[in-house]
Amino acid sequence: MLLVDDDPDGREVLEYSLSHAGATVMAAAGARDALERFKASPSTVVVTDIAMPMLDGIWLCEQIRALGAGTPRVPIIALTALVYRNDRDRIRAAGFDAHLVKPYGLDDLQEVIRVLTARR
Repeated sequence: MLLVDDDPDGREVLEYSLSHAGATVMAAAGARDALERFKASPSTVVVTDIAMPMLDGIWLCEQIRALGAGTPRVPIIALTALVYRNDRDRIRAAGFDAHLVKPYGLDDLQEVIRVLTARR
């Protein structure tokens, strides 16, 4: 699993929690770094924050989707504080499979991951 969040504390908590739940987590602090990590070692799931400086999670999702020709579709989950309809529309249009609005429960994230990976 590739976890992307520019907030070091949030990233560390999520990485620990998901690892403790049995996931193999590769963490990145930004979209560009995450894309390079994904290219080097494609993940089974991508969980990314949306609002990050420089390049955001929407850019990352679009870049991963552009790589996808001939490969299985990787589930990508957005984590966001953006709650307006136009934000949800942008997230959906970028190719995300799901999104959770902050604050969300770890159980909710784990369930979304379980459902999306079971579909593959």
